[in-house]
Amino acid sequence: MVELCREAYVLYQDEVVKQKWIYTRFVEDFLSGHECCDALDATSINENARSLRTMKTLLWRRKDLVLRYFGMVTLTDEQIKEMIYLLNTTNSSGNDYSTSSQLSQHSLLSCLDAHDYELIADCCNHLRIFRESVNPEILLSLFDGTLESPIVAENNRMLAFLFHSLKQRGLVCDNWQMVIARQGMIHSRNGNPLNQKKLSAALYQVQCRNYNELPSPYKVVIDVLDRVSLQNSTKRNHFK
Repeated sequence: MVELCREAYVLYQDEVVKQKWIYTRFVEDFLSGHECCDALDATSINENARSLRTMKTLLWRRKDLVLRYFGMVTLTDEQIKEMIYLLNTTNSSGNDYSTSSQLSQHSLLSCLDAHDYELIADCCNHLRIFRESVNPEILLSLFDGTLESPIVAENNRMLAFLFHSLKQRGLVCDNWQMVIARQGMIHSRNGNPLNQKKLSAALYQVQCRNYNELPSPYKVVIDVLDRVSLQNSTKRNHFK
């Protein structure tokens, strides 16, 4: 794991610090370069898969730790071990560290990667689910509960349907309505944070229809999330 972090640090220094790549592209580039394992025995293959899963958690869920340690001019093995310790024992909450229970109240606990966020962001922008365009980094921060500035929902029903569909496919937690309400980072068009009651009411207006009765934009959401779900199933099977 230390060696894997070392490789990620070197790549971060080159792509993000020197070449000014955006964070999501760095993560995607690093992970794509480690999808294949050269090991032949089952023990090594399993160890590689476990280390890679931990790296995904670090890079996607703990961007705060990555920026803190990978931004250093030099990074020692002891500092890497300290970062891994913080990954395993703390959770991000702005610039501070909080208990896991505190973060879980504001995190949608997604298992998405850079490509997934890109597909969902494109879908949101195409259907104008939010007033302003969103990018994968904004969605990652929203899903992880670390978004600093609220975003405005242009269509509450479409928004509720999106997250309900994500939940149905096991891509976010079951209590997503409660989490979004606790975050207070998605506002309605009148400027007030969306609460659980409003999200539930918006979803009900869509759920009362069967698939054939759904307007075409909702079917676009279904198609996109089916692709995301299929990709996640393929990735999980790859590491079994």
